[in-house]
Amino acid sequence: MRCEQARGKLWGLVDGGLSARVEREVAGHVVGCAGCREELVALRELDAALAGEGRVDPPKGMAAEVARRATARAMVRRRVMVPRWLEALTLAGASAAGAAVGLIGARVVGLTATMGPGYGVLVAVVGAAIAVAMVGTQYYEA
Repeated sequence: MRCEQARGKLWGLVDGGLSARVEREVAGHVVGCAGCREELVALRELDAALAGEGRVDPPKGMAAEVARRATARAMVRRRVMVPRWLEALTLAGASAAGAAVGLIGARVVGLTATMGPGYGVLVAVVGAAIAVAMVGTQYYEA
């Protein structure tokens, strides 16, 4: 285990929040690393000093407010990173690409010749709808 990994788990070692396997790995690293050992000692001293302080409950509704703000911030970031005009342009491009792929596929297979031109339009519309659905799903998962 490297120092960066061990240092990220030192608090878990102090408060007992690590699995037995990870605790053994971190403890083994601390034995051989003076820097991490010093940091662990400092964290234990801090934990002991804070143990004498009483716990304070957060204000009522704080969790809901934090969740609301985090959601709002994520939505703002998404809109800042992908403006509506770019989203519309992307969906339009995906629709056109889907339609083109549908028409080309139908032409290659020879369906438009045997089924009539209306079938080619249907294939194009279905291809466009699939492309829009795929792009929209990718966008809203971000």
